[in-house]
Amino acid sequence: HIDTNLDIVSPTSNPDTDNTAHHDQSTPSPVDSPVPSSPPVLTHAPKPNRIKHMPSYMSDYVCNSSDSSAQASSTGTFYPISSFHYFAQLSSSHRVFTMSLTQDTEPKTYTEACKSEHWIQAMNSELEALARTGTWKIIDLPPNVKPIGSKWVYKIKHKSDGSIERYK
Repeated sequence: HIDTNLDIVSPTSNPDTDNTAHHDQSTPSPVDSPVPSSPPVLTHAPKPNRIKHMPSYMSDYVCNSSDSSAQASSTGTFYPISSFHYFAQLSSSHRVFTMSLTQDTEPKTYTEACKSEHWIQAMNSELEALARTGTWKIIDLPPNVKPIGSKWVYKIKHKSDGSIERYK
């Protein structure tokens, strides 16, 4: 419910005069004369009375709210997760899942991926799948033509229990 009672003051009205008094019908009063239409002046803005509730799905998220300034820890890491998130209240299966997310990292570049046997196998299986489905035909590049680039995107797929399903 929104309160719609507004105090509207006309720009030509005077609070000292009594507009409810009896008027002499023979002489027009300033109130009876046409007034140029101008927008009314609001002296009281309406405020919603509705109570705001946080959506239930937002309770699944952890917001890092720290009042300390950004300082590196002894390990050299700014904002270590242990300063913001506490895992002891989680069940053992959820704790294993959470820890597995931070244990293995996804490479950002091809050079990083080539250092791990898991990622080399994943790239080979991806290339074999592309060849098997006939996605590309390998041909000689015509002269004066520049080939388009491509980028590898590396993702670790997890099972519902937190274990690694595959490297993709």
